Amino acid sequence: LTNPLYPVKTSMSTFDAPLYDLVGVGFGPANIALAGVLIEKWEDPSDAVPRKILFLEKQDAFRWHPGMLLPNTRMQISYLKDLATLRNPRSPITFLSYLHETGRLLQFVNRGMSTPSRREYADYLSWAARYVQDHGTETLFSKDVVQLGDGADGSAHVHFRDTVTGEVSIVRTKNLVISPGGRSRIPAPLRALDDIPHVLHSSTYATAIGPILLRASSGMTSPLRIAVVGAGQSASEVLIDLYERLHAIPAPGDGRHRVEMILRKGCIKPSDDTPFANEIFDPASTDVMFGLPSRHARELVIGEYGSTNYGVTNPRTINALYELLYAKNVEESIAARDGTPSAKPLIALCPYTYIISASASGTCASPIALTLHDVLGRSSPRTEMYDVVICGTGYDRTAWIELLASGSLGTRFGLDRKVRAQTVELVPALDEERVVTRAPERSATPRSRSSSLSSGTVSDLAVSAEEQEVVRRLFVSRAYRLLPHDDALVPRVYLQGCLERTHGLSDTLLSVMGPKAGEIVEDLMCTQPPGPYTYT
Repeated sequence: LTNPLYPVKTSMSTFDAPLYDLVGVGFGPANIALAGVLIEKWEDPSDAVPRKILFLEKQDAFRWHPGMLLPNTRMQISYLKDLATLRNPRSPITFLSYLHETGRLLQFVNRGMSTPSRREYADYLSWAARYVQDHGTETLFSKDVVQLGDGADGSAHVHFRDTVTGEVSIVRTKNLVISPGGRSRIPAPLRALDDIPHVLHSSTYATAIGPILLRASSGMTSPLRIAVVGAGQSASEVLIDLYERLHAIPAPGDGRHRVEMILRKGCIKPSDDTPFANEIFDPASTDVMFGLPSRHARELVIGEYGSTNYGVTNPRTINALYELLYAKNVEESIAARDGTPSAKPLIALCPYTYIISASASGTCASPIALTLHDVLGRSSPRTEMYDVVICGTGYDRTAWIELLASGSLGTRFGLDRKVRAQTVELVPALDEERVVTRAPERSATPRSRSSSLSSGTVSDLAVSAEEQEVVRRLFVSRAYRLLPHDDALVPRVYLQGCLERTHGLSDTLLSVMGPKAGEIVEDLMCTQPPGPYTYT
């Protein structure tokens, strides 16, 4: 998604633009699940069912996290948490339907594991994408949505650019679903180097690392040194994969390649996937989260359950990494005793280490200088040189704000082009509520609070005066719908994968994708949609 700071120019008149019942921005798992629900609903003769639908996808074909399809990696959720099973086990796009059609159902059962490989799950999603396209879902690839306007008839005007030709076109829609996915989050000191090919995010790792290592090792006079930034699942998987790749690249002389994990924590911490903790991803927990009385309460819950998803690594991966390190130490000990130097790469973990600054000369082969600081030590910051830097530092989920604010449609929800994502707060609003108070537009930042729910009291969960200290408040319904700020006729706008702060940790994940799609479609089919909120 892009957010141009200039009007989008197109030769097409909005009067000539085709009108759709629904347009989806993005064609990832969330919108595929949505398409699956709509196809099932088409058997209903009701006029309330959206039938003319279109999905616009920036990529040239459906791909799901191609940069992290690494060997021997597995999903971290049950196959039953697919695109449809929790909503409708008889749906034609369940994972079991995929296994049955591919002839692997019994083999999968014989594996005795409920988690498929990541490669197989990516193939399942591609299969589901083909299914919904073959059954009447119109999808356009290589189309980057660049601006959202609105018309007097209550439709949204969706401007999109062809990524191949540059041509801009427009479609109109009665309903809009924005499912942008996550944007790679790069640590601030490294953002100035984002045009250097050997500074990359884990999201592109598998597709980019081969050529990068080939270029870095061509004519090298010293062993390669690579930094992996982060301590979560992606960073740990990249670390293991890099070790195997570097082992296949002979180092010059008696040197040894080196991989360093730079982490702000003291160690790689395990994710909590125990049964009670996993209930935070249940659809019922979405109801609980949405119904909490204040932002403070929601932040406490997200903070308490953060160890289920953020900055943590599956225990299976931790054990594999530790076993790799132990086996390396055993071999080095034997090699030292026998007087034969080891040629395997070195691995080092750098805990409690912050990146203060980063620089490079700008050429494709120039090393990257990272200024590092051990926050627990008394030593001064040091500068280390790396041939490649890989950031396993998560994703940003605010692209929808920039997109919605890029055109006139955003003004209907209180956004304009001057808005900054960090000054927007999403607020749950119950459908039966009709009068809410707009927060004053001030730039004060709420002070940080403890993230432990167990340390809170009943009064901590009440509405705090600090919650008025935000610049923009956007209200969202339980059915994932943004609520307009005025009485004008506006299209329904839904958000998928953007509402963790109102709907809970599962919103950005696969866990409730099926039930969520069902709830959105049910809301779409309401014959009398709720009117806009009145602000006092």
